[in-house]
Amino acid sequence: MTPLLKGTGTPMSSRNYPTLDELASLTTISVEAAAHLIGISRQAAYDAANRGDLPIVRFGRRIRVKARPLYALLADVADTVAAE
Repeated sequence: MTPLLKGTGTPMSSRNYPTLDELASLTTISVEAAAHLIGISRQAAYDAANRGDLPIVRFGRRIRVKARPLYALLADVADTVAAE
């Protein structure tokens, strides 16, 4: 059975990472999922989050990446690459 995005009934991509299209409908994602979308290592994503380079929200010790600002960033990058 294909895993579903919480509360949406929409199937998730492999390894439970959202696709760029799925990202637009989410509130937050894990740092690991953000790393997968960006194409960097998990540790590099945590380093970026701690530097303030990723839009994050903290819940105690847990770090979540804000999905909509990340989507806007990635969509902007994709538009720039497509224009070249």
